[in-house]
Amino acid sequence: MVDDAVFDGWIIAYQAGRTHRDTEDWIESELAKAALWFKTDKGRRKLAHLKDLLRFMNNWLTRASDPPKRKQVQQSHAYH
Repeated sequence: MVDDAVFDGWIIAYQAGRTHRDTEDWIESELAKAALWFKTDKGRRKLAHLKDLLRFMNNWLTRASDPPKRKQVQQSHAYH
């Protein structure tokens, strides 16, 4: 369970043009994804300390909020 102050801070930090409710829903969805990610590998459970989990979730939310990176395709310049 995440402290209300931390959750409210995430809403402010990651709102990015969404409504408050949409941001709240997005964060809850990302928390569910992270929880599932942890459950799939026992080795990941080493982040059991709250401080480490909060740092992990900040990083998770930052990566999730970034737009997907496009792969740059090299264009071949054929000179005739």
